[in-house]
Amino acid sequence: MGVPQGSCLSNTLFSLLLNDLPSAISEAEIYMYADDVAAVVTAPTSYELEQKLNYTVQRLEWWFRLNGLALNREKTMFIVFQLNGASPPPYLVTVDDHTPLQIVQTTKLLGFHIDSALTWGYHIDELCSKLGRAHFALRRLASTASRSAVISCYFATVHSLLTYGVELWARAADAGRAFRMQKKAVRAIVGASDDAPCKELFKELNIMPLPCELIYQVALFTHKNLDAFRQRGVNPYRAMRSNKLAHLLVTPKHDLRKSERSVYVMGPSVYNRLPDAIKIDATSIVAFRLKLRKWLLDHAFYSLDEFYELPTQ
Repeated sequence: MGVPQGSCLSNTLFSLLLNDLPSAISEAEIYMYADDVAAVVTAPTSYELEQKLNYTVQRLEWWFRLNGLALNREKTMFIVFQLNGASPPPYLVTVDDHTPLQIVQTTKLLGFHIDSALTWGYHIDELCSKLGRAHFALRRLASTASRSAVISCYFATVHSLLTYGVELWARAADAGRAFRMQKKAVRAIVGASDDAPCKELFKELNIMPLPCELIYQVALFTHKNLDAFRQRGVNPYRAMRSNKLAHLLVTPKHDLRKSERSVYVMGPSVYNRLPDAIKIDATSIVAFRLKLRKWLLDHAFYSLDEFYELPTQ
């Protein structure tokens, strides 16, 4: 309290103040980033879920009040995830003054528009809207600025939007709309017509198509977390002659079809398809990034199926 707004000290003190919030809420998993707080509550039945939700909200309000903070009633809401797309039961979640909290079908968290069925449709709608504005700006800029300047603007706008969380949403049913917007942006850079083929343009401009960006991020995540994936058992004498098998990962067991789009499930299948020159010969994470990016730029995959159909090397 009493720290001037915008000072460097206020960020540190705010983080220190909220540091013990997760330990104060026993019925939920608390995720925090700066002043965004999300509580995840799970329960086997609807009745227990409603009880846990109410308890969690009351504990949050109690903790905030004790620490000189206030729960923003207008911005505090809850979303019930149901992967079958059915409407949730009429839950009643209230705060201490019996004000009911709003239940929503979609909410924004750290730049992601998350919907109750995890289809990513709302997120892709917002993304395509932003990409449309960026495409218009690139088309106007290409007629007056140099190509290098337009490419720089592409990476500052279109690329940054497309790559943010691409490993989460790019396997959704509507992801193709974002890819089409990317191709429009690439055509705008070179002044090509709306129906011009783009594959060679991607290679010429050193821009990875959206499916390649997905492969890149999934492979990079897997490479950084190899210890989290169980590797196939190999005969040690055979491994001495060839270390290829030692680098094959096993896809984790999963029950839901939607889980197949998870980076944890996709990771081993994508990583196993990469050439050995990338997986084994790369001596550092920087070398892995450079080799992987060059390989993907050379192939410019337009779909995951095209990537999986490539013969293993």
